[in-house]
Amino acid sequence: MGVIFDASCLVWQTKCDVTGACWVYESRDLAVGLTLTGVLIKTVSTICFGLAAYFYKPPPGSQEYEDIVKMEAEQKSQDGEILAETRL
Repeated sequence: MGVIFDASCLVWQTKCDVTGACWVYESRDLAVGLTLTGVLIKTVSTICFGLAAYFYKPPPGSQEYEDIVKMEAEQKSQDGEILAETRL
């Protein structure tokens, strides 16, 4: 974040040939830099959340895990019934 502030500085304090704090910032450059940083962070966090939700597997023994196992077993039995009907 400091890079954004430093890049948008127009007037630096100088004392004995030592650069100090910034006195005047370019408002537009600062606003654009901070906005883009926020958008980038939000985008990365949204992608990470989506990946976590996609790859999440509930721990064995939890109610959610048992529900998934039950649904998969029902799906397999339905697929078996459909397969048996198509063979007739």
